[in-house]
Amino acid sequence: MIRYSFLLFFLSALGYGQSQEINRNYIDSVISIAKKEKDLTAKKDIVDGLWLKIIKLPPNTSLQHFYYIDSANAGRKDILVFSYFHAAPILVNNGQIAASKTLRYKGLAMAEALNIPEARHDFYHSLSSFYINTSIADSATYYANEAEKVVQQYPDKLNSLLWQVYHRKGDIQFLLGDKEKQSFWYEKAWAELLKYPKHRARG
Repeated sequence: MIRYSFLLFFLSALGYGQSQEINRNYIDSVISIAKKEKDLTAKKDIVDGLWLKIIKLPPNTSLQHFYYIDSANAGRKDILVFSYFHAAPILVNNGQIAASKTLRYKGLAMAEALNIPEARHDFYHSLSSFYINTSIADSATYYANEAEKVVQQYPDKLNSLLWQVYHRKGDIQFLLGDKEKQSFWYEKAWAELLKYPKHRARG
């Protein structure tokens, strides 16, 4: 806990939590910290924080940062697995639909190779979202079910993600035009979310 608090302090001093120009030097400085971090949760938090800044940039600028991160960290699955989750929607925003799908599958393979349950859930969830947006309901359902299986395998760690699965299943029913089932799943999602009063999704 002390080490993690020091890490947050160091990142703050670097400008991590403040307004900061996002350039290659800044990206390298943040990722170098992530590479040294052995705890996967802390590593994920660092990489996620970087991407939360990148995704606010214009689509093409975000895309160029992704290309740089991808090439500069080739072979570092522990960095790229968290980066790909954020980068896949950026590819969509730049009209690269097929590349976005490929990146999601690549990220899922990395999550499985590294045995990171939360990342596996995230990529299953991301693939389900992709297939909803491309109107392929059977594939969307398959990956939503896979995401749910991961949560069920690790309830102590991942149960707070179950509402996302239910919400995704509601989205699928919307795609299929079944309003009754859509409402059922959205209500289930909300009931699940109510179990976590401090969850950021509750607003």
